[in-house]
Amino acid sequence: MAKSNPNAQALIGYTFKAGWKVIREHQRPDQATGGAFSICLDVEKDGKEYFMKALDFDAHMRKKENDGNEVKTIRDMTAQHLYEERLCQICKEGHLKKVVHVIDSGQETVQNLNILVPYLIFDKAEMDVHEFLDKSDQFDFVWHLKSLHQVALGLLELHKVRITHQDIKPSNILFFNNEVKLGDLGRSFCEYIESPFEEKQYPGDHNYWPPEKRYDRNIERSWEQRCLTDCYLLGSLITYYLTRESMNAILDRHMPASMHPSVFNGKWDELTGPLEIAFVDSLAEIEETIPFRRKNSQAEETFRKRMLFAIQQLCHPIYEKRGFAKYQKRSSNMLYQTERAMSELALLVHRAESLSIKA
Repeated sequence: MAKSNPNAQALIGYTFKAGWKVIREHQRPDQATGGAFSICLDVEKDGKEYFMKALDFDAHMRKKENDGNEVKTIRDMTAQHLYEERLCQICKEGHLKKVVHVIDSGQETVQNLNILVPYLIFDKAEMDVHEFLDKSDQFDFVWHLKSLHQVALGLLELHKVRITHQDIKPSNILFFNNEVKLGDLGRSFCEYIESPFEEKQYPGDHNYWPPEKRYDRNIERSWEQRCLTDCYLLGSLITYYLTRESMNAILDRHMPASMHPSVFNGKWDELTGPLEIAFVDSLAEIEETIPFRRKNSQAEETFRKRMLFAIQQLCHPIYEKRGFAKYQKRSSNMLYQTERAMSELALLVHRAESLSIKA
């Protein structure tokens, strides 16, 4: 499991004034990324366990970027916390069914530790995608697709209220019995609320950034740009279900070593050709991981091509070519992209059920 947080350990046994008793540090899978500046706790109230996400001021203070400006750091952290709380409230008030709702929020100074703990309380999930796929032998491929369809539905719900998630990754997809929901709106954008990340084109986890960000291509921040980032992240999640790797990891494997984002210093125009070739090779690799039972089955061949088509449209490394063709360049119709992704996954569920495909 992930490394223990000393502040989380120190809070075990503490009961907040609102009645939340800390029972343990929340354990995250080793593969999980992000969350470096949060204290994650399992808390209990009225005999039921919940998840607490609290700000970790100490971790933020140790960041090199802070330059010793503690006042600014505290102000920025507080703004981020309040922003996430507001987004959670918007989702709750809008009755979004596929987004995890905040149950309670508050802040409290824990005297014996001399730390201020602003927190959000959520229902505790059974597992995330990492744990789900570790137990994949307990679920057939149809259920894998159904869970992805629910992710797309959650994304569509967010887009309808003008919120883009910006941080879709395995550790932020949460399972509750037979339901799948999007969690962690901490890096999301809302089009009508000023964001503390306004100056960051891509505030989410750098491991999953789309190629235009990984190569520092300058693209105007806009609703369209953020929706197409969500598209890339959704396609990468589908890829992860199949391969246990992100799209970026596979793309990197097929790019010339001299053009890896960590070393490339040239112009974007030099990348487009190699990126497209690497993408074709990546899709061929991904296709080999799509399950099928009967060789030479036309129906299953059609299914595999359709699934690959969805990944291709969502994950195209060239920003201008990403997305399903209709309305591709019309920012006012970006909802079409998420609606189409949801429809494609619904179609794949139906076809997989008819083929009885097993993982």
